[in-house]
Amino acid sequence: MKKTGIAIVGAGVAGSVLARLLSARTSEAGQNITIYDISRSYVKPCGEVVPARLVDSIVPSLGIPRPRVLNSIRRFVLSVGSETVREYKPRSVIWYSIDKSGWVNSLRNGLNVVYKGVNPAKLANRYGVVVDARGPFSSRGRKIVVWRAYAENPGLERDMVYIIMS
Repeated sequence: MKKTGIAIVGAGVAGSVLARLLSARTSEAGQNITIYDISRSYVKPCGEVVPARLVDSIVPSLGIPRPRVLNSIRRFVLSVGSETVREYKPRSVIWYSIDKSGWVNSLRNGLNVVYKGVNPAKLANRYGVVVDARGPFSSRGRKIVVWRAYAENPGLERDMVYIIMS
């Protein structure tokens, strides 16, 4: 049996962007792209802060929808416990907090998404290319290193983030 098409496992940012880019470039070649995800709606409790360059330059150059920017971050205070270690004030905005759930859900529109959990290795018999885009939290028991930081904004300054190491 000839293996054809592309399977992408994980419809988060990486998987959805890849599927959109491949769809735009392979539609004429007749490639079938299927993206698998365990959830119909992308929900991420953290990680909504992204580099401004990604939103302002890279996303438009790829021809994909721009995420909705919630805040522009212009100042950082890094603390360990209650001690301030460093304050950083760049000349321009270098980070945005975005509506990542809304962005990913909009990226999924128009894609061939199958909502079920799959093992990427088991798809290799059916597809010519299989991409595992599930992210670091799909390790299934293997130890992964995670750096933890908590971003807080007490509401006093809209463009400031406090990063507190635990």
